[in-house]
This record gives sequence, C-alpha cells and structure tokens, in this order.
Amino acid sequence: MSKTKQRWTLNVENFGRIKSGKIEISPLMLFVGDNNSGKSYIMSLLWGILSVDPSFFQNSSSLESYIKCKEWLENNLKEEIVINEEIQKLFINWFNDLLQQKANSLISRIFNYPLEIGKLYISNYKRDETLRIEMNKDTFISITTGIIRSQFDKKLSDEKISNSILGYICWKLVIGKAVYLPASRTGFMLTYKTLIYNLIDTGFRGKYNFVNEKSKNESTLSSPVVDFLQYLIKMKIDQKSQYIEIATLLEKEILHGEIKSDDAPVPNYSYKPVGTKQEMLPHVTSSLVSELMPIILFLKSSLDYDLMIIEEPEAHLHPQMQKTIAKAMVRLVNMGLPVWITTHSDTIFQQVNNLIKLYNHPNRKELAKEFGYNEEDFLSPEKVTAYQFNVKDHGKTEIDALSLSEEGFAAPTFNESIIDLAKETIRFQRDDLDD
Repeated sequence: MSKTKQRWTLNVENFGRIKSGKIEISPLMLFVGDNNSGKSYIMSLLWGILSVDPSFFQNSSSLESYIKCKEWLENNLKEEIVINEEIQKLFINWFNDLLQQKANSLISRIFNYPLEIGKLYISNYKRDETLRIEMNKDTFISITTGIIRSQFDKKLSDEKISNSILGYICWKLVIGKAVYLPASRTGFMLTYKTLIYNLIDTGFRGKYNFVNEKSKNESTLSSPVVDFLQYLIKMKIDQKSQYIEIATLLEKEILHGEIKSDDAPVPNYSYKPVGTKQEMLPHVTSSLVSELMPIILFLKSSLDYDLMIIEEPEAHLHPQMQKTIAKAMVRLVNMGLPVWITTHSDTIFQQVNNLIKLYNHPNRKELAKEFGYNEEDFLSPEKVTAYQFNVKDHGKTEIDALSLSEEGFAAPTFNESIIDLAKETIRFQRDDLDD
C-alpha cells in the first residue's frame, strides 16, 4: 500500500510556458519531453502543493467552502468521525478555493519569483484508505496513519482553533511529506558545507509567504532546493532505515562502494570503494558518485517522508546502471514509497515498460529467473502514469498523458529521435548516395 493514500489530478493552465495539462498523480510517475519544456516547473509545483504549511489555511473565514467545512465539524462532534466521500468533497472544494485565492503567492513561494498562473486546482480525488477523526480531551491535534486525533471541544467559536483543526484535516487529505532531489546534484554536494542550516532557513527561504506576501529575505534558490539543502545539513545515516536494502543495491551494483557520513554537527559525506580503506569526499569522486550520493543518503537516512521526487536520476549513469536505478525505483514503489521523476533517458523509460510487461507476462516467474529479477521487480500498470511535455509551434507546452498498451508506454520524444537517428545512420552507410 502506498504511503500516500490519496490520488488526484492536478489541473494547470497558463503557467510559465505551460499552456495546459492534467496530471493524475500515481505511485510511479514519469515526466518526459524536450529540454526547457516545463517538466521541472510542474514537478516543483506539485512539491509546493504537497508542502504547504499551516499558514496556507489561514484567512479563510469569508470563503463559503470553509464555512461549510466548519458547519460540518460543529454538527458532527463525537468521539469518532469518518470522513466519507461527501465530506472529502467539502474539503477539496475549500482547498481549491485556497489555491485560487493564494495561487500567485504559492507560486512565488515555491520559485522565489513572482510568477503568475491562470488556473490551478485538483480534481478526481479518491483515497485508498478512509480517514477518521478521533476526539479526546488529552491531545489537541496529532496524526497517525489514517487517523487524526483532536481535542474534543464543542466550543469552536475561536476562529484560530477551528481553522487549525479544519486545516489539519484538509492537510491530511491532500498533502504528503515530499523530498525533492534536484538536478545537478554534484554541485550541491560540493557546496553544502558552506551553508549553515539556520542561514538557509532565514536567508534563503525566500521573500514570499502566504500571509504577508513578502519578507525581507533575499534568495535565488527555489524552495525545493532549500528544502533539499536543509536535509543534507541535518541528515543522519540509519542502518535500520526501511529503504536500506535499496540503498545497498545501488551501492553494490552501481557505485561498487559505500556512502558514509560522520557525526559532525554538519555531516561530512564520503565514498569508500570496495577493497580499500580510503574514504573520499565528494570533490575527489567521480560525477557518477556525487550525483548518486544524495539519493543513497536519503534512502539510508532516518528521515520520514511520504514521496520521493528525483530530477534526472539517470545523470552520469551508463545505460546498464540506468536499468539498475529504474529497478530500484520500482522496488521503492512496491514497498509503498511513491517515486516521481523527470527524465531524458529512453533506457529508464524502456526498463519501466519491461517491468510492466514482466508483471503481465504469463511466464513471468520463468522470465524473472532467466533475467535475474525478483517478484519485487514486477510493476503493476495501475501504479504508473507517464506524461509527455510537448512544445507546440506557438512556443507553449501542452502536457499529454501517454497511453499504456500491452507494450507499455510509447514516448514520442524518444521514439522519434531514435527513428531519425536510425534513418540518418542507414543513409550514411549507403554506397550509392548519388544514385
């Protein structure tokens, strides 16, 4: 079961170079397309929606959708409340009203730049697990899997209290804790030691927020990048991490060594090749090691998160190693951790298709044994969505969902390039060019 129990569709129009798109989130999601087509923009936007803080839900008292949510809570105060589909719609309507009301400040907060957006809302909301609220007098608000526990109090006249409780319910319905691993990870691994955690938070978080629109902080870093750097500065390796086996797979099959950290207040991360005692800091390792190091660190850490977003996981990897990282991502998804990626790799894309075909194959056990796969590598097509970012003649990008056939997803961005290259190669090999 996925750690993110909800599925919904992001609807966006007129955002940067994005003309329009509908994106149904799924446990494994792939964005493909030309460079500068908007893939990272949309992935950052998704991260931002998942990462809104409590201030996002403030200043809602005049919204009719909020009033309906508050009335529902006041009329249903009892020891246990089940949030059914009808109630879910109330909260999703409120969330969409907030997105409409605060879209520009949300975008500015994510990108640390005053971008504008036409439409932004979510639709087709559904959950794999019913959310319940348990009321008691001992705890104000706490969350466990599938349950929100809140203090039982019939006096909700205090707007801050009711807004806080309702905001928490809405947060639990829509949000998951996402970690974002940006592109060019080598550069961050070489510079993170120069940054101090509090300095990042106060100086780099940016000058935009939901309440005051602007603060005094100045920065050229986006919020996903700041979040990533903060994690690097406070990360601790935990050999009991639930994803330690996947990290070990990447270390063994790609790095042929181990990623380590020390106990310094700001950790030093290093790479220890197999068969040596030498530990090397990122600046003396290959780009393969420094690009993959953050991914392995997150998998080996004690951090608790619900979703992993990776830009260009194939960076600096040989095609054989790209197959391995695709296999690792599928295993994470089958363990319950959603993974969303942007990629230019036809190898990763084809490997995902192969693991879908393996799942559907009548002789999958025999094929798995022949090619060295395990049951945890089988990928159900229900867990995957893929999107092509198409730059049209007018210079705007339209996002198209890729259809899934028995052969997997067909990505024009890869197929057309491969066909063109093949035609060129065949033509250049002919002896009768002048005929």
